[in-house]
Amino acid sequence: MQALGYPATWPTVCFLNPEQCRAQVFAHTNGFGDFVLFDRLGWPWKIHECYENRFMAGSTRSLSGLRTIQKTSEYISTQVSDVPPQRAVSPNNIRRIDAEALAGKGEMAIAGYVQDYVERRAERIAKDFGDFGKQLFMRVLGSARSQLTVVTTDLESYTFFADLSTVVVQKRDTILARVRSLPLMGIPGRKAVLLASEVLVIRSS
Repeated sequence: MQALGYPATWPTVCFLNPEQCRAQVFAHTNGFGDFVLFDRLGWPWKIHECYENRFMAGSTRSLSGLRTIQKTSEYISTQVSDVPPQRAVSPNNIRRIDAEALAGKGEMAIAGYVQDYVERRAERIAKDFGDFGKQLFMRVLGSARSQLTVVTTDLESYTFFADLSTVVVQKRDTILARVRSLPLMGIPGRKAVLLASEVLVIRSS
């Protein structure tokens, strides 16, 4: 897959198994030469079966798919009008979504690449809140102590806390997460925080 330098999602047909599967799917890339195929867009983000089985040992289908993936013409031929123009992403292109803006909207699914990841970030932030503020903050977060910043294909940035004790995450990974905005009372300078109930790595960098 061609390295675009920016994230993109577009409809296409399954090109991993062209002889037996021509299913309508959605391709997604973070722009680094990576890609994944989804059956449909939206939670639970069902990954297309041919993509999951692309590295099966001894599979001629898998080998054929790998040869196809390496052709940059696949991206060019499936490009559609709603794919962002070919340009590099700069910090000025990315719009930060504040937790307060999502207050009262319930849980939402986001998919994108990990721009930043800080383990146990919650403890460091809470030191500035005083004893009472720290207790409130930690009670809201529960076991979600690591901070992730994820950039979606719409070039929106979400910074949220998550429990990553059973998930290995690093920069440039493609992840899916379910997040919600929770109110913070009694903590100066913070009215809400984004908290993830689930994080799934669908592509390791």
